[in-house]
Amino acid sequence: MNNTINYYNHKTYTPPYYHRQYENDLPQDKTSTSYAEVAKRTAHIALPFLSLYRPFGTALSLTMGSVRVITSGVGVAKAEDLPTYAYQGMQVGLATLALLGTLYHFTLGLYITTAADLMTNLVKILERLYQLEYKQAGDELLQALASGLYLAIIMTGSMEVILTSLLVQAFVSFIQARDEWKEGRIPEAMAKTLMGMIRLYQGGQQFELIQKRNDLFRRYEELTKRIQNGRKIDHLYDHPAVREAGSLHQMGENPVVLEDANGNPYEFGAHFHGYGKQQVKGMNITFRKEGGKTTLEFKVNHVFRDRLQNLIGELKDASPQDLADLLQLNGSHIEGISITKKHLTTDEFWMDDLGDLYEVHLQGLGKISIGASKEVVSLYDRVTVEMDKGKNLYDFHEALSMLNLDDALRQSATDDIDRMKMGHLFRMFAPREATLFERTDPFFDLPIDQFKKEILTRSPEMAGVFDEWISKMELREILPGKMRFAVNGLADELQNEGTRGLTAGLMGAWTDEKMKERVASILKMGMLSHETRDRDDFGANGLSWGLDYYTGGVDSVYTQIVSENNSSFKDYMYYRSPIRFAISPKILETGSYQYHDDDFGVRIVDSGNDFWFWKKNTYLNRDNIFDFVSREKHRFSYSNEVMIKERIPPEYFTGIILDTQARKQDLLQYLREKDLVQMNAFGQETILSRPVDEFLYVGNQITDEQFC
Repeated sequence: MNNTINYYNHKTYTPPYYHRQYENDLPQDKTSTSYAEVAKRTAHIALPFLSLYRPFGTALSLTMGSVRVITSGVGVAKAEDLPTYAYQGMQVGLATLALLGTLYHFTLGLYITTAADLMTNLVKILERLYQLEYKQAGDELLQALASGLYLAIIMTGSMEVILTSLLVQAFVSFIQARDEWKEGRIPEAMAKTLMGMIRLYQGGQQFELIQKRNDLFRRYEELTKRIQNGRKIDHLYDHPAVREAGSLHQMGENPVVLEDANGNPYEFGAHFHGYGKQQVKGMNITFRKEGGKTTLEFKVNHVFRDRLQNLIGELKDASPQDLADLLQLNGSHIEGISITKKHLTTDEFWMDDLGDLYEVHLQGLGKISIGASKEVVSLYDRVTVEMDKGKNLYDFHEALSMLNLDDALRQSATDDIDRMKMGHLFRMFAPREATLFERTDPFFDLPIDQFKKEILTRSPEMAGVFDEWISKMELREILPGKMRFAVNGLADELQNEGTRGLTAGLMGAWTDEKMKERVASILKMGMLSHETRDRDDFGANGLSWGLDYYTGGVDSVYTQIVSENNSSFKDYMYYRSPIRFAISPKILETGSYQYHDDDFGVRIVDSGNDFWFWKKNTYLNRDNIFDFVSREKHRFSYSNEVMIKERIPPEYFTGIILDTQARKQDLLQYLREKDLVQMNAFGQETILSRPVDEFLYVGNQITDEQFC
């Protein structure tokens, strides 16, 4: 129900003037001279003028709505036949509904009240025609036209409809003034004449506004289209993310919660996959509740980040007054736009400067934050939309539309998904060609068949890759609700090429107690990238200490390859640790990028950061996974690194290698205390469903069993 009301509240427009048929609130007996009728006459004269002061609108609607409920109730009590009783009963229902609507939302109340007035006019027209009272039927027709136009204003917000409505209102006022004059009701005649003149004056002002709008449209055509697009919300009404969350206001209220070794809960946002079409990286969006406000977060692909930079520049160059006028004239819920820059800092030991952030303030809705420092690779493409309290999904759409980011809330189509699958395989098997292509407009703009042809032109061997693997791609969870395509069966091929799996030494914890605690946390939460830990306030560091925000590797988990030619973990001197994890090669099916040396997980192609100038071609010239495995098998590099996106879930851990038997027993007892050791049906102690002695290994020898 709330979704429906929010939908209509956002879709409708509040008219610039107040209108209602007061005779339906306070019916008059023009033949009576009682004090009550004199009071009604006075009210009918005064109310239209009081309504000219817009702040009185809500109070007037509530007061007259209550009066209409009472009047209709009296009509029911006085009804002497069934048709009259039914008609008055309907009036009571409509009046009550309108009053309740006004209490909930002013415009909703206006809509219901005007619709009720229109229905009453139509009934009376039929009655007058049946009674051959054509003059009275004509009067009712004019009233119906006035109410119909007012409804059209609420539904469309059209400035031309507003002008037409004001002119019709003026005409109706003059007709009524003439009739009042004929009946000798001079005060009413003068009041209606004056009101007609006021409506004509308002019509003149409206005509000037239309001319002003047209002039602004010529100068800000694209911006005007974005503002108007913000009111187009039909595609959001049955939004699957809303269905999954339960309601608009629950978006972000059911986040992923992971517990550390000590049972402390950490919230990682509420994730939704399959949105953003081509704009959003990975088609993953995240809602969070922070400080009572709802935020939406996602990352945009490179081309769209460049386009976004141009839009930010246009908004900065536009006149603030022009922006405010454009927003108002097009019925936007945004009252004004301003852009500021904010400097970001962190408490990281080595790197406390995270560059600048654009904050696009949308007065009346919230703000959009976007990375402003291109050299801070991992933040430059992050978009965070923070809405004011009480806002909903439709408001998110309107805010995003201002920056052409409204696709973030659209479900991805089949072509979008096929494009992402092919792009994912392209990056895995032909990384140089893919990296160059994905930073151009055609990567996203070409129709899907031409897109595939362009890939094959750049890398003909991709034809065989697509034939073999695209049908085997499947979605796997990074975090619950956050998905990534995996190439099912790729691990088997890599094992045939000599890959055993991956390994990662335990880093960032240097005492026995801290190491045990970290192992338990990893077994419960998985291995988390630096960015994931930072964004969700999980205060645990590895080795990066902030540099990876600049290299682009902050969103990756760092591991190393283990091939069939590796016999001892002593070879992995670069990341030596008394505790190390063995990781299934299945995780490589989700995609990776890799280097033979310790290259900081660099992902720089066109950054302006001169500090990393000697690394600028490293990402571009990286090996694909098969070439990487082949080279490492024949010439192992102890400083190699394999980057896995965002998180390695616990189910991919196949073992833990420890340096001594004493450390194994100490860790095992700790894991028992943390309920991470379970008993299987055969009475064996297990960790992650594996017998303890097949999960906890002592010594440096590498075996196939450690990665099974």
